[in-house]
Amino acid sequence: MDSMGGFMQERTLGEIAEHMGGRVCGDPNIRTRAAATLSHAGPGDLSFLVNRKYEKQLASTKADAVIVGQVGVVGHITIGNHVTIGAQAGVVNSIPDGETVLGAPAIGAGQARRAYTMLPYLPQMRQDIRTLQNQLEELAAEMKAKPQV
Repeated sequence: MDSMGGFMQERTLGEIAEHMGGRVCGDPNIRTRAAATLSHAGPGDLSFLVNRKYEKQLASTKADAVIVGQVGVVGHITIGNHVTIGAQAGVVNSIPDGETVLGAPAIGAGQARRAYTMLPYLPQMRQDIRTLQNQLEELAAEMKAKPQV
């Protein structure tokens, strides 16, 4: 039995969002007939993302809609059909049909994954850049101090 009083009945995304106190980013008239995990969902299914370790499955899910938490969407944009927005995303630009976006600001899933893999290396990269800047300044000072031939 589902939380709306019966076995999973076909409902629109708008009806589900109203019941849950949520908001539909996309077409509220899309009808769903069953709930399934991201990896097992198919057309007509509603899926969910509650654990970020499953975020990679967003790009390949066949669900018509995915419920995610803590997504911020500014009011002047358009979100296409069959769009998946990862948990805690900040959507500041329009998203075309079929895209999967992650992060804040929300960017394409592939680009987001590449960016996230670089995060642990940022402190060392910052230090390396500072070291190179100092070396460049020293070389410039040496060249300036040398008489021109």
